[in-house]
This record gives sequence, C-alpha cells and structure tokens, in this order.
Amino acid sequence: MRSEVWTEVHSASRRCAHSIHFVSIRGDAARREREQAFTAFFTQNWGPARRFIERVLIDDEHTPEDVDELVNEVFLLAWQKWDRPAGITMRWLEVVAVNKIRDRRRRLIVMSKAMDAVSQALIPESPLWDEWDRLAVRNAVGALKDRERQALALSYIGGWSTKEIGVRLGMAPSAVGAMLTRARAKIRRSLEAGVAFGASR
Repeated sequence: MRSEVWTEVHSASRRCAHSIHFVSIRGDAARREREQAFTAFFTQNWGPARRFIERVLIDDEHTPEDVDELVNEVFLLAWQKWDRPAGITMRWLEVVAVNKIRDRRRRLIVMSKAMDAVSQALIPESPLWDEWDRLAVRNAVGALKDRERQALALSYIGGWSTKEIGVRLGMAPSAVGAMLTRARAKIRRSLEAGVAFGASR
C-alpha cells in the first residue's frame, strides 16, 4: 500500500513539474538528488504519518481508502514544498494531516446537510412519508456519484439552472440536464427496489 501511495504522489508531482515545482531546479543530477532525499523522507515517515491519521480519525466513520487518500494528500503537499525541505518534519506532516482532516469533516457535514435538503426536496409534504421513507431517499441520494449529488444539491437547494451548474462543474448545460435525469432515475429505481424488498418480507 505504501508503494501505491508513493507512486501516486510521485506521478502527481510529475504532472505539474514543468509548471511550478521544478522551475528552480537545473539538471538531472539536482532532480535525482531531490527525489532521493524525498524518497528517504517518505520511507521513514509514511508509517508514522499513517498511524497518526488513523488515531485522529478513530472517532470518525472512515475506511482504509480514506486514510490512504489523506496520507496521499499530506505527502503530495510535502513533495510540492520540497524545494525547502528543512522545515518539513514529522511534526509538519501531523499539522498538515490535522488540517486535511478538519477540511474532510467540514465537507462531510456540508454533504450531509445537502443530502438532507435534497431528500426533503424529493419527498412530498405528506403524512404518508415517515422517517423510514426519508432515510430511504437519503440513502438513495448517498449512493449517487459525487458529481450527481452536487448537481442535485445545486438544482434543488440552490435553484441553479443547468447553465449555471454547467459552469460550476465544467459541463455543457445539456450534459447537466442528462445527468440530473439519470440521478433522479437512479433514486427512483433505488426507492422502487426498497419498496419491493419491503413488500417481500
């Protein structure tokens, strides 16, 4: 797993090498020296950094993939700032990790509120809809792709047009409309499957 994270960090850094991070580096020798120094730092600190992130996340709902993603982000930032490695220590990694985890928690809170609001918008005001129905809609929304949930939230909560959503997501308005249609169809199928399951018990 550590080699996979390093591969991702390294490949991501190379994608932006010509634009920012290698401006001040001249020659293959200097580049190799930089990479070797960072590889040694990465090898020494990957395990402690991962364990630190796991400890901070102990009360959060998370998966091993979530931990890997956070480790990836922390070391990618370290690599991007490696032109001045003296200040990059294990303590520095911990501070960055805590900030990344705080950002993650804020995103999860915002997403949870967005999902609740979308669920409310999709459920008619009726006494026939109980908390289980609302939970079913919330779960159906949660099963959508991130971009589909974001488009639904912008549409239902923000009242954005397909053109405005397209500008935000980098998509054509027609593509946004098609995506919203697919998302609603997925929710409908999920709810229908839930009804069928409930009727069969």
